[in-house]
Amino acid sequence: MSSHINEEDKRVWKLDDSGVFWNEGHDDHGLLVSEKARKYAFVNEFDHNLALKDKTIALQFEVRLHNGLEYGGSYLKYLRTQHAGWKAKKFDNESPYSIMFGSDKCGSTNKVHFILKHKNLKNWKYVEHHLNNRSSVPSDKLTHVYTALLTLDNKLRLLVDDEEKKTANFLSSEDFEPPLIPAILISDPNDKKPEDWERGTEITRIVVHAEKMKKKKTKKKKTSNVLISFKRRGD
Repeated sequence: MSSHINEEDKRVWKLDDSGVFWNEGHDDHGLLVSEKARKYAFVNEFDHNLALKDKTIALQFEVRLHNGLEYGGSYLKYLRTQHAGWKAKKFDNESPYSIMFGSDKCGSTNKVHFILKHKNLKNWKYVEHHLNNRSSVPSDKLTHVYTALLTLDNKLRLLVDDEEKKTANFLSSEDFEPPLIPAILISDPNDKKPEDWERGTEITRIVVHAEKMKKKKTKKKKTSNVLISFKRRGD
């Protein structure tokens, strides 16, 4: 595994001796984001993809907001396999990911969110599935540990400081928006075709009025007729 700091953000990261600076009686160090209204990123590259096959996967990070949080967030992103030639130092906000997990606060928004980006097997497009009924972000200025556990029984457990805040099922239509598994369309056996159902071809005439401006600021109306034919389904 190799570690990288985004080239654009190297100038704003600082190594913080938090225990001494904040007089907390320990010698722990951490990466400090020292400037407001900036984006920061620290990227770790794995030698292989994680697979939820025979064990629980734990995503975890620790953060301390010395001045509290009014507007912003702290997230852990598990990236998808990137395109050939991609380097960690090229990471930015648009780098494709599979999971985005962490705290977010902006105005009335206050949540520990979890987003799963999953490929729709019908149109092959990636869709963001957001966890419903999220817990709020701690309002103090202390260190907090955020944990997401993905278990073999399709369950998700979110913990803050080892205290469970939310349990969800990836296959439940109530826990994610939109649901990972769409609702099944069931035919109504009592549904019948109306007696006045149109079976023939209908011709509709649409009159389009187009105004054409001349150089002398005069208006001339030109009218053209457009024929559109369509057939409504019968049997």
